[in-house]
Amino acid sequence: MNNDVRDRLIIARETLEEAQILFDNQRYPATVERTYFTIEHAAAAMLLHEGMKVETHYGVKVKFGEIFAKTGRVERRFGTMVADAYDLRIDAEYVSAARSGISRGVAEEQLRTATDFLKMAEVFVRGQNS
Repeated sequence: MNNDVRDRLIIARETLEEAQILFDNQRYPATVERTYFTIEHAAAAMLLHEGMKVETHYGVKVKFGEIFAKTGRVERRFGTMVADAYDLRIDAEYVSAARSGISRGVAEEQLRTATDFLKMAEVFVRGQNS
């Protein structure tokens, strides 16, 4: 695993820890934002592992779907996780009505999702699924 990939996974792990702290303090929209970044950094690590550097959040979402989910290299649900986290993050950060509707349950589910996604990415870049 090269340094860029490792660094992205470290950032993803740290971001997941931050999301848990926010959740524990009942900051549910902020939890959703941080869980998105966990997923985004983990997905970017996988793309880097494949030699692709993607510059935008949208690009990570699209390329992850194309390279991994649609080809069956990972389960399709992981592509859905990236897309859903992307949309929730937009709502949590920019849409005040949606932001107020982000409940404890939504944040808790996103924590589980981000945890599962990060575990999958860590296994993938270690070569057990590539």
